Amino acid sequence: MTNTYIQAAFHSACDEAKAPESHYVSLYSSQQRYGGPEEGGWWHSVNCCEASQEYQTREQAEAAREQCKAVAAKLEEASKRSYGDEMLRSMDWLDARGMEASDLPEPDGPVTYDIRIESTPGQSDNSRAPMPHYE
Repeated sequence: MTNTYIQAAFHSACDEAKAPESHYVSLYSSQQRYGGPEEGGWWHSVNCCEASQEYQTREQAEAAREQCKAVAAKLEEASKRSYGDEMLRSMDWLDARGMEASDLPEPDGPVTYDIRIESTPGQSDNSRAPMPHYE
């Protein structure tokens, strides 16, 4: 028969011991978003953790980060192309109607990508946070 008091004391001591250190390599997308016209316009960054992988040592995480940089670069290049194409379509649409660019809302910036090493996966993700307010 097991003694639940003994088990609880044991698990309490284990919880107080230092947990093994982990390193997470995370792929982030970031986008500048227009916040509003106050003071000539203001922007804020939205960071979203797209994927994360755990590594036991910092050295393993550093090596993986270097490997993943090529993926981030390809994603960013595709994003820039897509953003440029979208801006050209918007300008064509405005020209066809004899309108000015100021007639449309301010567009958000293109999506950029980077690889980060973190102690907790997604620790820099602010995509679900409420939009900041201009003070």
